Amino acid sequence: MGASLLTPMYALAADADNQGLEDIVVTAQRRSESLMSVPVSVSAVGTEDLARQGITQSVGLSGAVPSLQVTSAFGDAQPNFTMRGIGVGNEYGANQVSPVGVYTDDNYLVARTMHGMQIYDLERIEAVRGPQGTLYGRNTTGGAINFISVKPKLEAGTKGYVELGYGRFNELRGQGAIEGTLIDDVLGFRASVNYVKADGWVKNIYPGEPDANSRDSLAGRLIIRAKPSDRLDMTLKLTAGKNNSTQAAAYHLNDGSGVSQYHREADGLSFFETNQPSLGYNNVKNRGAQFNINYELTDELSIQTLTAYDWAKQHLSQEGSGTPVVGFLQTNYGDVYKQFNQEVKLNYSGERTNVQAGVYYGMDKINNVDRYRLVQALYIYQHYQQTRKSAAAFIQVDQDITDKLSATVGLRYTKDKSKHYDAYSFITILDPATGPDFSVYDFDPTADGTGFTHGSISPTGVITPEPARKRKSSRLTGKFGLNYTLDSGAIVFANYSRGYRAGSFSSQFFGSTIDFVSPEKVDAYELGAKGKLLDGRVNVSGAVFLTKYKNQQLNEVIGTTGYIRSVPGSEIKGAELEINTRLIPELKTNFAITYLDATYDKLTLSGVNLDGNNLPNAPKLTINAGADWTFGKLGSGDLVFSPNVVYTSKQYFSPFNNEDGNFHLVGKENAKVNATIGWEGEQLSLRAWVSNLTNVKMFMYGLNLRGSFGYDYMLHSPPRTYGMTARYKF
Repeated sequence: MGASLLTPMYALAADADNQGLEDIVVTAQRRSESLMSVPVSVSAVGTEDLARQGITQSVGLSGAVPSLQVTSAFGDAQPNFTMRGIGVGNEYGANQVSPVGVYTDDNYLVARTMHGMQIYDLERIEAVRGPQGTLYGRNTTGGAINFISVKPKLEAGTKGYVELGYGRFNELRGQGAIEGTLIDDVLGFRASVNYVKADGWVKNIYPGEPDANSRDSLAGRLIIRAKPSDRLDMTLKLTAGKNNSTQAAAYHLNDGSGVSQYHREADGLSFFETNQPSLGYNNVKNRGAQFNINYELTDELSIQTLTAYDWAKQHLSQEGSGTPVVGFLQTNYGDVYKQFNQEVKLNYSGERTNVQAGVYYGMDKINNVDRYRLVQALYIYQHYQQTRKSAAAFIQVDQDITDKLSATVGLRYTKDKSKHYDAYSFITILDPATGPDFSVYDFDPTADGTGFTHGSISPTGVITPEPARKRKSSRLTGKFGLNYTLDSGAIVFANYSRGYRAGSFSSQFFGSTIDFVSPEKVDAYELGAKGKLLDGRVNVSGAVFLTKYKNQQLNEVIGTTGYIRSVPGSEIKGAELEINTRLIPELKTNFAITYLDATYDKLTLSGVNLDGNNLPNAPKLTINAGADWTFGKLGSGDLVFSPNVVYTSKQYFSPFNNEDGNFHLVGKENAKVNATIGWEGEQLSLRAWVSNLTNVKMFMYGLNLRGSFGYDYMLHSPPRTYGMTARYKF
């Protein structure tokens, strides 16, 4: 876990005379621009801040990026991103894509299980807020997050770093990178690795069972860069990772309305304790290859290509009731993902005109097997495959109209095809004493045409096949913006953007009709400003925005099944303000505040009118305040203290909010305190860190299972963690 969440918008650095602030260069519009002059709402967390804060998990970004909330139904696996109120809510289906597009080095990652092992050896993380209907395009109604790796610089010599850390719950962390140049200015490589292993932070009192929410991951990356001429630059990136952490613990909140008779009080459990057999594991593996070419045809015109293939396999098993009853609610999700992306783009950069135009093709496929064991004796099995293809053509023109006024016009036409096939489900009654053992990944989807391989279970029921279904959709999206530069150098900008998220099939059916919901559409209006004050010692950035949201896809649980629904309309209004200062060389501060009013215009679920309710994971107020204080020297290094406070108001996990008995499905108002204190030398750095200093006890995810079992399924937010890290650069 990390500690301080410093500089949510800027990676701050002293200028040449150690005065003031310097904003970093970002590629939020797919070209290099100064963060303080790019006319969009974008946050960037740089490599030094990531190292200092120790952010190694996606959940650590919640306080580092304004308007961003990160939750997960499966611990470290399959994180859910919500930006400015737009996200998947408590959807847990494996085939549902995030409306906040996640990219690694501009490569779009479809499967959410690929999003959890990206944070190591990064140059920076960029988060662009609002719909990205032109340059990013695919399924980005909420925004885009781009994890940007450190690339070989092709400089003479060998360099890198090694980092080791130890923390609470026996957390052992190792990270390192080495960069070498085989031919100066022509050929080089960078190899990096990240390893984390820790005991679970929710104690499991069930005999012989491990603690919940452990960490056990290993990831690696190799980047080879070749620049045979001044005009040709090529990069090959190979990635691999695996995770085998224990599952998140289910916190059982019983209201007595269903079959469950279990109450945590009977076992005398504290907040961070559980009593679960067959706890389960998050077993995730992924591989990827990406090849980029940048060729300068002339001084003004260049062509860029991106070709990428990614593969992932996940096995998520869990006893989801949080009770000591074996098989009360055992789940097992098995998925294999494959995806391919190809983009070709032309860039023209003139004195007053910049044009980006290109074409994109993406394909992804999922092979899914889900197994459920309910109230010990009921066994449910389902299988499906899904293939999605997306093709698009896009163009964006940035034109200087005068020396101070510029305009941006972007258009993107996208055509999507989805196919849901080889779908069937099976329900039977079994002997509670015979299993199956859901901790074993023992299915073969092609074994006998039914995927049924449990020899101890005879199919006494009827296998229900589903006909193949195909759907097509297409949309024209884009952007129009104006940007005016004041005499002081500050900018004022106004943007209109339209985003689109393809329609989706349901991930659960169990013999019922497979739902398909129409594509989402988002129209967003934004007015913002950025500027520097006091000779660059203060940076101020702010924006107000209005978002009209149509056909939002959400999850409704009825009985044992999650159904995908379409919300007719929602409205999101908000404002963001960020202030970063360096009034004296020794002290940098940051302050960010976000106000959000995200409500449904019209929505009815299960016969309950929810008009005016808040969208899930959309707190009205979030505040981040921190400092980076160099308070002394010790030998050849600096002593640095970095405290930080993140305040989040109440947020709901369900569209029902408090209605229809859902008052438990809420994340309470909280303020989390984090800090680091360290010694930073030119090569060696030593830091002590603490996260959630006051040990705030709260939930990060909730699901209504009262209709079938009589309880709410809740997941914990992490407790207080602390530790030490040491980094050596060479």
